[in-house]
Amino acid sequence: MTKKDQAIFYVYAFLRSKDSEHGKKGTPYYIGKGKGRRRFVDTGRCCVRPSDSSQNVILKSKLTESEAFRWENFYITHYGRIDNATGILRNKSDGGEGVSGRIFSPESRRKQSANMRARLNDPQKKLVLLKAIKNSHLKKDRNQKIAVAAKARWQDPGKRAAITKSITEWANKPETKRKLGATRIKVLYQLTDPTGEIYCTHSMRDFCLQYKLCPTCLGLVVKGERKNYKGWTACIIERYT
Repeated sequence: MTKKDQAIFYVYAFLRSKDSEHGKKGTPYYIGKGKGRRRFVDTGRCCVRPSDSSQNVILKSKLTESEAFRWENFYITHYGRIDNATGILRNKSDGGEGVSGRIFSPESRRKQSANMRARLNDPQKKLVLLKAIKNSHLKKDRNQKIAVAAKARWQDPGKRAAITKSITEWANKPETKRKLGATRIKVLYQLTDPTGEIYCTHSMRDFCLQYKLCPTCLGLVVKGERKNYKGWTACIIERYT
């Protein structure tokens, strides 16, 4: 059974926090389809996710992907879209497979065409564009070669033993031990998910692996450089050696 056939998808809605010209408080302004934590992800949609998790609601759950597409289309058709003057949603398509229902305005199509012609007619911009395309292919080929070479080295028992030995020797050096020992301070983190449930952990990395989160992004939240990450907040509640 493929993931498309599993009942792991849902249809969700973002609700308005106050009255606006397009709809009253509590009415949806966006309908989407997803699985897992998709409704808490900030990228890949035409509007901003509500900061209040109570305004991020699931309308239908335990659906297959085809069922989720049909329900998404039903809700968007029911509430209508702002861009085509049929309703109150900010969606740019009628749902279903990707952006298949999206209709670009004649002005948007003219701007896209004019921008592309301008880039191709300008020798410098054309050169930059061609160079970027060439570099993307070169970088992909280079990364594939590096991955193949690294895998070959690790699968070779002799080279694998040499790599392991060099790492062990580096870790056993007195200066390395002093450096690692000076920074080895245990930390207790407190993390709060979008629903308000609280977790505590000593290992941010292990926690992020378990819940499929980015440890770097949560680290920025701990440092105060980000307000939250996917609705999660984090802080240090205890340090000890």
